[in-house]
Amino acid sequence: MATVTRIGNNYRTFIAKEYEYNTAATASWTELPDACDMSAVVNSLEVNSKTGTLYKHAMEVQKGTETATVAMTGNFSPDHSILLDAVTFDDASPRVLQASQPDLYSYTVAIVYTDDEKVDYVTGCTAESMTINGSSGEVVQYSTALRGNTITREAISGSMDGLVMAACPTNVDPFLFADVTASVVDASFTAINDFELAITNTFQSDKEVYQNSWTKNLEAVTSVGAEFKVGWNYDRTLDDDAYDNILADTLINNTITLMSGAEGFVIATEGKITNYSRPDVDEGLFVSAVDVTLLTNCDGAEAALTITDV
Repeated sequence: MATVTRIGNNYRTFIAKEYEYNTAATASWTELPDACDMSAVVNSLEVNSKTGTLYKHAMEVQKGTETATVAMTGNFSPDHSILLDAVTFDDASPRVLQASQPDLYSYTVAIVYTDDEKVDYVTGCTAESMTINGSSGEVVQYSTALRGNTITREAISGSMDGLVMAACPTNVDPFLFADVTASVVDASFTAINDFELAITNTFQSDKEVYQNSWTKNLEAVTSVGAEFKVGWNYDRTLDDDAYDNILADTLINNTITLMSGAEGFVIATEGKITNYSRPDVDEGLFVSAVDVTLLTNCDGAEAALTITDV
């Protein structure tokens, strides 16, 4: 029997919000023309026994709980707002980091193979991290990692309710770095060489989410955080605004505006500079950069991260 292969380009990626944790989404699917890697993670159980031999017997290694991971990467565009919703647990603009456990926060991610329309999908996906980065002369990129519950492979065509694959794939207009508007280090710099926003969510350990079950019963967010990095050409006068404010009491504001046509996002951050990179004396042109840990004032007047739709 001949091998029936799959080709890496012959699939399309979809994501939709779930209205009950780990129950496959049934409506409002968003197509993203991005790479999507789904992996099953099976935990092994060590059943140590006195077998009378130095080597392990088959019964001493058994299958434990199973989970799934999803990694998505691609060009960042206004169409990727659903991923911002997922990583901030906030689907209304302006998005902010959440102070408490969100209510509805899981998604279903599906890839549909274009040669026979069979589907691989992962339910119960929650966003562990998302990175958005741009550099001079390039397209703004993103990557996101999601922790899922279960992966279903090669499901029959039409098995995902509400998912209709159009004849042509979605054509997104990504953000270009040349169109980025910046105001960083309290408006000291507007011309930048690169930036990176990294959002990270931490979840409860497996013991409490699996309980006495083979699959997760829930996901519990235990902390949220973010970091912002930005680089520019060294300024012999203004660089003091960065160097003199390392871990200063006052929070530093950084704002990046991404536009593609008439749509985009304003990413506003507040935080403390934790690292200032001095210019490399071996380079022709001195460049500087800072790492900023995003923080919120107790009264909430200065939010660590705010992402507003344009």
